[in-house]
Amino acid sequence: MHKFGFTKLALVQKKVVPLVNRTAPVVTVTVPHRGFSKFQVQSENILMKDVLKKSLDKRKIKQIKGLSYMLEKQSEPGVALDLDASLGSVGTLEFCLVREHSTRGDLHEEFSDTSSVADSLSSHQYKSYIVSLVHKIRANSDVQLGISGEKVEIDPVASKGTKLFRQSRKAVTYEADNIAECDIVEEKAPGKATFRLVYLSGHEYKHHDFESDTSTAKEIVQKLNNILELRPGLVRKEYLTQKAKKHPKRQSSLS
Repeated sequence: MHKFGFTKLALVQKKVVPLVNRTAPVVTVTVPHRGFSKFQVQSENILMKDVLKKSLDKRKIKQIKGLSYMLEKQSEPGVALDLDASLGSVGTLEFCLVREHSTRGDLHEEFSDTSSVADSLSSHQYKSYIVSLVHKIRANSDVQLGISGEKVEIDPVASKGTKLFRQSRKAVTYEADNIAECDIVEEKAPGKATFRLVYLSGHEYKHHDFESDTSTAKEIVQKLNNILELRPGLVRKEYLTQKAKKHPKRQSSLS
């Protein structure tokens, strides 16, 4: 040690760089119209559900309630793979990521731009808006419309001269599973819009109309529609079925 001019001696563990197993399978997972991801797995014994998880992690897609994904062979659209099967048993290393109960075209809409996935996920985060609740026989009233992936809240907002009204009107909450539709029904000048929230109450569909500036209305409608798309419930499905049945009758009456 003194020979080299050192006064102290220390033992340091050498960092071991893991060797890449060049014989391990390389999997390719395509997202329609959004490119593909390649990643290496340990062996062909890996289960397809683990391949799916790696693919979602690679894309930074979070698994959330009401939203599931599946894998198809790239060469066999519409045929979902058994996620409990091993990679070696499916006979290919090229797959396509598809949302459950959807097609590859539907997934294209979901991933239509770079922010669509983030928008869908952020739609489940709570956000509130100040809008006007439309009344048929009295002046509109300001409310706070709170929206999350689980529910929609309508809470009266106190304004000058409306204290007594606020005390007489209670806040209401609707579970997201009871929301049937949200859409803009009228755009007014200058920059105002009316949007409608349809919900199930008991055994019938009712609605609330709201007014706000157009950009806010469009943001609210988009947020709620993202939520409804990610958790397609029975209420929405039955409502859309009834609406589709009424539409031809309306056309025939006009002809």
